[in-house]
Amino acid sequence: MANFRKKLIGNIQYGEYYKSIKPEMEQLFKKYQEEGKKVAIWGAGLKGNAFLSAVDPKARYVGAVVDRKESLHGTYLPSGHQIVGVQYVVKNEFDVIFIMGGSQYVDNYFLLTKTGFRGLIFDMDYLIKRRIGWKQIYENDFEKNDLEDDKLFGYTLSDIHQKLLEILREVDRICKKHHITYFLEAGSALGAYRSHDFLQSDYDIDIALLRDEYERFIQIAGKELDSRFLLQQRGKGSQYFYPYTQVVMDHTCFVNDELQDIKMHMGIHIDVAPLDNVSADRELQKKQFQRMQKITKMIWDKLHPEKFSSRNIFKKLIVNYRYYMLQLVPMPFLVRMQEKEFARYRDSDSGWVGDLCTHYKKVIAFEKERLLPVRRMDFSDGEYPVPKDIEYYLGIMYDDYKRPSPRENGGVKYNMVAVSLEKNYGE
Repeated sequence: MANFRKKLIGNIQYGEYYKSIKPEMEQLFKKYQEEGKKVAIWGAGLKGNAFLSAVDPKARYVGAVVDRKESLHGTYLPSGHQIVGVQYVVKNEFDVIFIMGGSQYVDNYFLLTKTGFRGLIFDMDYLIKRRIGWKQIYENDFEKNDLEDDKLFGYTLSDIHQKLLEILREVDRICKKHHITYFLEAGSALGAYRSHDFLQSDYDIDIALLRDEYERFIQIAGKELDSRFLLQQRGKGSQYFYPYTQVVMDHTCFVNDELQDIKMHMGIHIDVAPLDNVSADRELQKKQFQRMQKITKMIWDKLHPEKFSSRNIFKKLIVNYRYYMLQLVPMPFLVRMQEKEFARYRDSDSGWVGDLCTHYKKVIAFEKERLLPVRRMDFSDGEYPVPKDIEYYLGIMYDDYKRPSPRENGGVKYNMVAVSLEKNYGE
């Protein structure tokens, strides 16, 4: 029943999106079929269902649908396509995989290559957005790195980076003064390790602290931050919904299209994430992360109706049924559920901590002794803390972190609607 609901919603929401490339993809799939090449797509959700309904409704060309969700493996979509895990396409030597969700492209790319996949991997959203023809895809002959892909409204990446460094220097000043331990995390840690600088297409800085240090930083920074900066957290009068904190530079804006209607400060910022105690048992870690991801998705869906243009009110209701249902659930209730997960192992020190705020669809958990004490590493204009065993840390975050992803040297992450280094959004 769930698959049929996904097919219905997917066809309504994305049907026209994929019909635009149907002729090109049919030509490409026929060419692959003539050569005996095995083709799969990644994603059994709304986009995957809609794509297959539009392009391969009788399961003639696509041999499998890859999805991370193990409970789906071995089941079939309404179109007749089997849902499988990553190992299936590696073992059966598939030649080409099209990843449906552009936001998950890099994560899935790394997972495929780490698992041993040696075929071609394409980002379907990228192909559609740039109107890449079937011959170019077949020959793998098109420009994949496009740093000018998104408008920066007259500014450069370097301009954004300089503002981010101003924020980082202020955070570092406070942490040094009060002996608060933090470290660069995620893409910032990867940039420090790779080139001692920002990744070329990175637009933000991420730092992490153990929960106790995080709470201490929030308390002190709220009083001691320079007047150019402010702390952004969940609270009354704001729709800021992330379970972590941001240090924002006031009188700036950096707004992508997904967030433009949310009532929160949209300035250039650093993400400040807590690391919470988690179980040492991998299965318990997995269950906790899955619970957290479900709650986080509910909060996101409650605030973000799907962008769907139609005069048909019934289609709008079908596409956004989850959004409308969640209006019946009070936000404080969802926040309490989230806080409960943060605190689940707070009083039991297993030696493991996890980033429960992560948007990655996997468990991000570390042995605490591999992270601390931190060490300092060159990053752009100075030295900043990174995890003690940074290769261990990056291995968990990115799997094959030594191998640059196709997007790392280009392909700006965000679709910007406003950028300014002088004024807030809406001023």
